[in-house]
Amino acid sequence: MEEEVQKIRNLYYKVQNNLDKYEQQDGGGGITRYFDEDGNIVKISAKKAAYPSFAPSKLYSAEYYYEVTAQGYCPRFVFVYGKNEEYRIYLAEDKSCIRYIDAEGEIHDYENPISQSELAQITEIQGFCTNAEMEIAWAFGG
Repeated sequence: MEEEVQKIRNLYYKVQNNLDKYEQQDGGGGITRYFDEDGNIVKISAKKAAYPSFAPSKLYSAEYYYEVTAQGYCPRFVFVYGKNEEYRIYLAEDKSCIRYIDAEGEIHDYENPISQSELAQITEIQGFCTNAEMEIAWAFGG
């Protein structure tokens, strides 16, 4: 699992270190999309209250980091943060959770990845994973 987590960290740092090289697009409603040189979305950021029908959005902003696979866009890392709190969700290629870091910084590793519904039993922040998937659909009009 540590190898997979490191792969996700490398993806995160690659995106963060190249933000100034990516094309930025205003998606409206507090959403910003970042495109690499091949036109692929590598990051989407959502400001607080970007999702009016999703209660945690009123308290938290989120950043989604994507890998492009043979199956298409795959959210791999979800970073959620608010006033003095942050949460980190590491996702496998099948979108299951392999690591969750809670607001206290406690690391929860899942050698057997847990589904998003199992993650929902642990935290309401899980809904941001669903939004990560929906953002790709919204970015391309459906």
